Amino acid sequence: MLILAGLVDWINAISQLLFTVVFLLLFLGFNQRLQVFLQSRNISAKLKVLETYALESKQKTIEFLKNNGSQNPESVFNTASEYFVISPVDIEPTDIIRRLETLLRTQETRFEKLVEETLPNTDKFTRSLALTALEISAALNQVYKIVRHYLLLGRKTNNWIL
Repeated sequence: MLILAGLVDWINAISQLLFTVVFLLLFLGFNQRLQVFLQSRNISAKLKVLETYALESKQKTIEFLKNNGSQNPESVFNTASEYFVISPVDIEPTDIIRRLETLLRTQETRFEKLVEETLPNTDKFTRSLALTALEISAALNQVYKIVRHYLLLGRKTNNWIL
């Protein structure tokens, strides 16, 4: 009976020590680090899926451009995928829709001219397909870059909200 009482005392001491250690870890911010670690792993897995989509889109677009007579499809793709539009400031609401529409039309016009210069001897339908492929690839690349940026920023600052 005396041995059993000693064993119960040891179990109580160990459980109290474990509870104290867990409480201190949670109190000192270990839970936030754990959340950052788990969330960043989850986002990294999804980012790899986005990366495969972007790379697959890039390969298919370059292949399409190459099959339709483009001389340098890689540089055309890089030009289109690195193009971005800075939206107008939201503070001044006067004519913001008109300005945004102008910017979007400028982007469309630039992409159309790029495709026209790249594929001059093709019909309108093929150029439309090439334009759509370039826009989709550019959008996937942009989304991938933004998500990767926020993931790296969140890891750097240990902020799981980012």
